[in-house]
Amino acid sequence: MRRITTGIVLLGSLIALTTGGCAVTDPVRAPFPGNVDQIPQGQHPTISVEDPALAHWLVFGSVRVDPPQPEPGRALTVVQPVRNTADYPINIQYRYEFIDEKGFPLRSQPGFRLLRLPSRTEMFMEATASEASAQEWRIIVRPAR
Repeated sequence: MRRITTGIVLLGSLIALTTGGCAVTDPVRAPFPGNVDQIPQGQHPTISVEDPALAHWLVFGSVRVDPPQPEPGRALTVVQPVRNTADYPINIQYRYEFIDEKGFPLRSQPGFRLLRLPSRTEMFMEATASEASAQEWRIIVRPAR
C-alpha cells in the first residue's frame, strides 16, 4: 500500500512540475507577429479558387477587358470565361476586387454572385468597377454557399 501511495505522490509531483513549467511564459501577452508573404507583390494570381476540389474542375479562358487600357472617366468592365469540366453541374460564387493605380482596393466592391455552371459548358463571370479609378482586378471563386 505504501508503494502505491509513493507512486501516486511521485506521479502527482511530476504532473505539477511539467504543467507548472508551461504556465505563462509570455507575461506581456504580446501579439503574434505575422508571416511575410513569399509571393512578391504584383505576382498574386488574378483568379483565386478557394477550394482545391473546385479548382480541379474549373478552367478559365481568355479574359476580355473594356477598355483594354485604362481611360480617364471610364469604368473598367471585365468578362472572364469559365468552364466546368466535370460531368455534372457545379454552383459557384465569384467576386471581383477592383484596384486603383496606387494598388489600393476601391472602397465600393461588388459582392459575391452565384453562377450555375452546367456540365462541360462555358459561362461568363462579369463585373464593372463602381469607380473609374480602377486599373486592375482580381477574382475570388468559391463553392456556392
